[in-house]
This record gives sequence, structure tokens and C-alpha cells, in this order.
Amino acid sequence: MVMMMSSPMMLGRARLLQTKAAGATIRRATIYLGRATAVDTATFVERAESSQSGAKLRLGGEDSHVTVTRRGVGSPYLWAKDMPRIESSKKAVTGYQSNFLQASINPYTDAPANPEDKQSYVESLVLQEVIEDEGFPREALVVSSILEDSLVQPANAGPTERLTAEYIEKGLKIALDELKVEALDQLVVRIPDELVQSHSLRSKLNDTLARTADILESLCASKKIGSYGFALPASHSSSSILEQLLSTTFLTLSEKHSNFSALQLAMPLSTSITPLSPALNEFKTSRDMLIVADKVFEASLSNGKPLGIRSHTSHLGEDVALLLKSAFNLAISIERKYMETIRPENSELALPAVEDVAWAHILANQHSQFDNLEEWIYIRETQIFPRFEVTVKQFEAVEDLKEFGFAYSMALRELLKCFTASVELLDASRTDSMLAALNENNLLVSPEERLEHIAVKAALSAGADAVLTQEQLGKDSTLAFEAAYSPEYLERLAACIRPALVVE
Repeated sequence: MVMMMSSPMMLGRARLLQTKAAGATIRRATIYLGRATAVDTATFVERAESSQSGAKLRLGGEDSHVTVTRRGVGSPYLWAKDMPRIESSKKAVTGYQSNFLQASINPYTDAPANPEDKQSYVESLVLQEVIEDEGFPREALVVSSILEDSLVQPANAGPTERLTAEYIEKGLKIALDELKVEALDQLVVRIPDELVQSHSLRSKLNDTLARTADILESLCASKKIGSYGFALPASHSSSSILEQLLSTTFLTLSEKHSNFSALQLAMPLSTSITPLSPALNEFKTSRDMLIVADKVFEASLSNGKPLGIRSHTSHLGEDVALLLKSAFNLAISIERKYMETIRPENSELALPAVEDVAWAHILANQHSQFDNLEEWIYIRETQIFPRFEVTVKQFEAVEDLKEFGFAYSMALRELLKCFTASVELLDASRTDSMLAALNENNLLVSPEERLEHIAVKAALSAGADAVLTQEQLGKDSTLAFEAAYSPEYLERLAACIRPALVVE
């Protein structure tokens, strides 16, 4: 595969313009005073549907609890669009489905060049709208933030350094400033994956987390946060590492610090269908811990590649192939015109290099290598789109080539859309196989049941107190967030799903 230089997408400005166009603005002068209270959170949950029961999050000591809905708003799909996230998040709160809102903050990278850019853009706008426009009291909402890096914006700091006061306090300041709240009800710190993978670093993990807990305790004492928790690396949430941390670190910390009150675990459908271990269940009960599940709509194939758990739009393979062929033909003809005619005839101008106007040719040669939707979307969003947008701007700067640039932009966007649909067919075949197997074994409530619903119910049935979701369920979801499966039922689910995750 041809290697392409990666460049992070600059989405913040586009997000701001998109939302302003929709008639929404962010009023930065407001600070939302107060914090979640036992009375107001309980009242919120009482107004939810009867099937919704609340979990308890311990705040500020042993005897102070707030009620948290089983549905949390957070853990967005990495490539989710802002408007669907805003709409689904707002609907979850105003429909009394969720009072638990978590924003992901990455304090381990440089600050954005544009001060308008926000990491927690979606959550800050949702808070503004539900509090100011809809009249919900701040005290009814449990506002959380998780400090973590991401695939697109990896950390600049080392794994141990990320757990120091410098970065934790930086992350908290970003969260407070962007969300415009006086205090967070919960701050979660994700343990860097490297600390678990490296044997030399793992031997120091207990001491590292103990120092981190001391830092978080000081933030609780200053009333900047109400409680805190740790999130395990996604790749190790269900491994023996968790059992080791329970016995060597988490139990000791929970006995020493009453403000440590939550664990956040990645519980993808491929692993969440195993109930919590007896040791973790005992820890949860005896230490009054809230177990929060995230990344429930993710799964891992046998070759280690990711599989997104989502309902796919129904496409016939023949239709996708015809549309893709047509899109390729058009884009290739435009690129050929540039290579053979436009660029040679305008050699005196500062025009894009030939290789920057060759995406259709590149994809045609590499089509068979893209067999995983998540990998393809990563390449599309971080490598193709950023360079392509620069190329289009170069054409726009030349008066005589504006029309050509527009035509190429339209053709390549259509090609990328059709190309994505063709790769999506591979993932759709796996999820279709899962649903077919579940249906054949009478494990579906109805033939129309979605895998997303099964993933949520599996995580809750496995022992999670709350599940973080966002745009994956859509803004009109009426799914009851409750445990629905017995351990035996979970075993049968696993047996049906497992074959579809095998890559031969």
C-alpha cells in the first residue's frame, strides 16, 4: 500500500460554522453554578419512563450519592458528525433518558491554533441548550469529563507523565472552561495503554496511580470535582490486568480515599457478554463503585482489526458496484485531463502536483487492499480529505481553474462516498451474519431488533451500572436501558456472535 502522510483534520471551525448556520450560538459569558444534588437527580430519574431505574454515584464522601440514569451521553463514534451528536444528546436529556453527560478531553496535545475550537464543543452546546433554553436545573445533571488521548490526536506526553498534576489540572481547566461549569461532578482519568503493556512500567503502576489519586483527592478538597474514577485501556478492560489492579491498587485506593467512586470499562459486544468477574462484582458492591461501560458499539475481529457495531443501510452489492464504477470513471477522466492537458499547458502557474490530483487512480490500484471499514474511514479522514481540501483551495486561487476545481471536488466526493459504501458491504455482511444467527437461535426480541440494542443490553446484563452512548442510537431511541439477559443467555449470544468475528 502506498504510504500517505497523515495530517489531523481541523474540524473545529467547520463545526462552529455548521452550528451557527443551524441557528445556534454559544454564549460564553454564562457560568453554570452548582453541582449535581441527590434531590434533583432523583427527581429527574423519577420523571423517566417506569422501566428506567437509576444507579448511584458517590460524591464527596461515603454518605453522599446522586442518581445516575442507566443511559449516559458520551463515548461518541470517532468519526461522528456534530449535528447528529448534538440532536441525540439533547433528546436524551430533554426526554428524561439521560442525566449523565461525559465530555472527552485530551490535555496531552498542543492547544488548538483557533481559540474558537473546542474539544467538548458538542457537550458545551448541549449543556447550554438544556439549561438555558429548556430550563433544566444544573443540579439535576451529572457532568463528567474523561481525560484521554485519541487515535487522531495521540498524546505528546509520556505515559507516566500523563498521570501527573500538570496534565490532570490542565485537563480539568479545559473541561471547566469549555463546559462553563463551576465544578465537575466526576473526573475520570484513562490509564495509558503503555503503562499496562510495558512490563517495566507496569511494575510501577501501583505507585503511579497512588500519586494520581492523591492529586485527584486534592481537586475534590478544592471543590473543583465531586468524585473521580479510572478508566482502563480499551484493550485491557477484560483481561487479567483488571484483576491484578483490583487486588493490588484499586482496593487499597478505595479504602484510603472515599472520593474514588467509579471504574469505566470498555465493554464492546465481543467481550461484554461475559459477566463481571466475582472479584470485580465484590469490589463494586463492597466499595460502592459505579461501573460505567463505554465503547459498547465496538468489536474486535480475530485479526485484531476493529468492527463497528451498527445497523447498516441496506444496499445491494450490484447497485454499489455500478455506482462505484461510474464514480471511478468520472473522477479518473477528470484527473487524466489535469495530468495530460491542464497542468502541461499552465506550467508557469503554481498548480497542485500531479500526485495530489490522482486519488481516483490511487484508489483504483489499491481497492482490494481496503477490507475494513474503520481502517478505511481513518485513512479517508486523516490522509485523503486534508490533502484533497488543500488541492481544491489551490484550484480556487486560480480564476480560470475554479470551475475545474469545483468539478473535481464533486467527482472525488462522490467517489469517496461510493468507495465507502463498497467497503461498508464487508462489515454489513458480518453484522448481518450475527443477526441471522441470533434470529435462528431465537435470541432476538423481534426480527427487527438492532445490534446496537443488543450491545447495550449485554453490557448492562454483564454488570455495568450505566452505558455511555451517543449518536449510535439516534435521537428518537426508546430503548429501555436495563439488564435483560441471564448469564446463560449471554453465553448463547457469545456463541452466535463469535463466528462472525473470525477472519479467515
